[in-house]
Amino acid sequence: MSGWKLTALVVVLALSLLGNALAIGAGVRLYALRAAMLGDGAAVTLPRTMRRDLVAGLSAHKEQLHPALAAVQNTRRDAVLALTAKPYDEAKATAALDALRAAVSVLMQQGQGVVLETMRAKAGG
Repeated sequence: MSGWKLTALVVVLALSLLGNALAIGAGVRLYALRAAMLGDGAAVTLPRTMRRDLVAGLSAHKEQLHPALAAVQNTRRDAVLALTAKPYDEAKATAALDALRAAVSVLMQQGQGVVLETMRAKAGG
């Protein structure tokens, strides 16, 4: 094998190993972040079939949930803008964060209603 082919092979192998290391590192970081946010095992407490049922139930109600989700996205954007505004106005930032909290609460209430409805239907009630 000529010198440049061997060099190219080594470079490709090194890049492949580097890519694998980066992918594994990203996976480990995502797992650590999930564990920090949810606690170890919190994301796997529901059986897979139940998670599928919940995803199907939420998808079936996406038209109902979409306005509340859009409100969360919009108020989050407004909160980021208020928090990064120059000059900083604490009253505006507080109002934007309060609006975000209210929008998240509405989305959570609607989502919880869909979850409970889905579980009730699966239970035959």
